[in-house]
Amino acid sequence: MKHTTTSDDTDSNSRNVAQGPKTNEPIPKLGHFQYALLAVLKRGEGSGKEIRRRLRTLGIRKSGPAYYQAMTRLEVSKFIEGWYVEEVINGQRVRERHYKILARGLFALNRSREFYERGWQIGILQPA
Repeated sequence: MKHTTTSDDTDSNSRNVAQGPKTNEPIPKLGHFQYALLAVLKRGEGSGKEIRRRLRTLGIRKSGPAYYQAMTRLEVSKFIEGWYVEEVINGQRVRERHYKILARGLFALNRSREFYERGWQIGILQPA
């Protein structure tokens, strides 16, 4: 997937990427938890509760505050989009946050994956 930088994302893009060791291609700054969140969202949008459930099936558990802080960072970076869905359950209105991955998030996920795969292939990185 080729990423084209526009004038709208140049400033924020430069804050969210680092240069690769042997290339000038940008490597998005993603922690392992942010990477996992994007990977889960790549499989489909969902509610915050559903996304946390998917993470638990992968053995990833985070506190509510840590989870929502990471989601906020991804939203600010324009990697994901979040919105509220309101339901009435047993006569009570309940608002639940839903999320989906954006094109910029797919780029970050794919670029990070490619970087680590290349590192493993040439022997710089060793899988755990």
